[in-house]
Amino acid sequence: MRDVYKPWTGESYSLEMMLEAGGRRYSVERDFARDSFVIRNPDTNRDISGDFDTDLSAHFLKLPRDDFRRVALISGKEVQSFSSSTNIASRLSALVEGSQDDTGAQEAVASLRAVRYVLGGKPVQPETALTRLTKQIEDKNRGLAELDAALESASDEAEALAEAQASHEELSEALRRLDRDHLASSLAEVREQIRSAQSNAPGCL
Repeated sequence: MRDVYKPWTGESYSLEMMLEAGGRRYSVERDFARDSFVIRNPDTNRDISGDFDTDLSAHFLKLPRDDFRRVALISGKEVQSFSSSTNIASRLSALVEGSQDDTGAQEAVASLRAVRYVLGGKPVQPETALTRLTKQIEDKNRGLAELDAALESASDEAEALAEAQASHEELSEALRRLDRDHLASSLAEVREQIRSAQSNAPGCL
């Protein structure tokens, strides 16, 4: 665009613009002949160009330059047609789609609104389908979370059961040892009684 508006005489030409974005005001200066670019804080006049990309449309709007010019820019030569239009929305729609027909974009929008999405065997609007599908996904996620919690609880219970079984085995082994020791002690006592009885038997006769 700088080539379109470049003075035929070769004189220098520049632009200064005040804009507001993100709740802050900026002063933009461009000297097209020198290809210089400066952004200043209008309150302090401080040069803050280093904080910005030279393509301000990409910086602020996150749009490539071609997209910005196609959908967000009304050039001077189009001002008259907009000022005489009875339907600014239709003119903007026509501009977006690159057509001079005011109704083309409106027909496209109407067609999109008429679209139906089949969900559960019934045709519904895409917005309704999206809402229902989103709710179904949320319900399934909650169900998965509940299953995870139940699985974790079952895992804890299984671990506790394994520990109880191991403790039971230890106690059973200890009880078996006590039984063996008791039997050995009783047998030794009986043998001692027999030996004592045998040694005292001749005296009794």
